[in-house]
Amino acid sequence: MEASPSHSVLTFRSVRLPGGFDYDTPMESIDIDLLAGGLLLIRLERSSPKLPFCDAASGLVDPDEGDILVLGKKWQDLGRGEAARMRSRIGRVFEGQGWINNLDVDENITLSGRYHEADTEEGLQERATSLATAFGLPQLPHTRPSVTSRPDLARAAWVRAFLAGPELLLLERPGRDLSLRETEPLFREVEHARGRGTAVVWLTDERDEVSHPMMNPTLLFRMEGPNMMPMERSR
Repeated sequence: MEASPSHSVLTFRSVRLPGGFDYDTPMESIDIDLLAGGLLLIRLERSSPKLPFCDAASGLVDPDEGDILVLGKKWQDLGRGEAARMRSRIGRVFEGQGWINNLDVDENITLSGRYHEADTEEGLQERATSLATAFGLPQLPHTRPSVTSRPDLARAAWVRAFLAGPELLLLERPGRDLSLRETEPLFREVEHARGRGTAVVWLTDERDEVSHPMMNPTLLFRMEGPNMMPMERSR
C-alpha cells in the first residue's frame, strides 16, 4: 500500500485502556492520529514502563472505551484471519522481548515471515542478515534466546521488527540494553523507514533518546500516571 501524507496508520479515538497484572498503569483519554511517515514518541515514567498501548495498537487488548483503528479499520470489526494479516503489517519490539524459547533467535526472527509466506526462506534470510549487519550484529544469532547476550537480543529484536517492511512499527524501549551510541543504527533505520511511509511508535524512559537530534517526532507525549500529556522537546 503506497503511503501518502494524509494517510492515517494508527488512530485512537477517546480510548481508555485497562491496567491489570501485565501493565504498570491503565491509560486514560487517548486521542491520537498517526500518519504515514509520522513518529509518535512517548516518554515513560521510569517507575511505570509497562503500558497497554502497543498491545492495544496490535489488537491484543480491547479498549474499555473508544475506538482503535489501524490503516482505517477497527480491530473489533476484523475476523481472526483478517486480524492476523493486519498484524503481519506491524513490526514490534516487545517490552518483554517476546522470544519463543525453544527456537533459536534466527528462527524467531523469520518465523512470522515464514508463517505469512512473505518471501522465500532464502529471501528472508538475506534480508534478515542485511538488517543484522546494519544494526551491528556480525551475523544472525543461531543460539537460544536464553543463552544470547542481552545487547545481541536487543539488536535481533530490531531485525525482527523491520524484517517485513512494516507499515507500522511499535518500539517498546528498544534501546534499553544498549548505550545511546549503540542505538544510533536504530535511529537511522527508523528515519529511512519513515521516509518510505512507515509510521512509528517509540516508547522510552531515556531522556537522551527523546532529545536525540535524529529523533524528530510528529507527536510527543509524556506519561503522568495514566495520562498522556503533550510535551515539547528540550535539546
